[in-house]
Amino acid sequence: MCSSDLTIEIFEAVDVSLSGNGLVAVAADMAGVQVFDLDSGALTFHLTGHQGGVCRVEFNPDGSILASSSQDGITMW
Repeated sequence: MCSSDLTIEIFEAVDVSLSGNGLVAVAADMAGVQVFDLDSGALTFHLTGHQGGVCRVEFNPDGSILASSSQDGITMW
């Protein structure tokens, strides 16, 4: 059971990744990457920079690095 409601307004969620420190990253197709705090539901970061739609996101094991990929390559945040 979730302790908070999380509302995500994006074009299309194509992938998600959970960090070990309470964040969820959403690959939002043409909207870039959106990172939310799981406890509050707040949008923490909106990462843009890919030239194409983002198709994959993945946190490293401790949640300190987020990788995202699109047609133009992989970005480490």
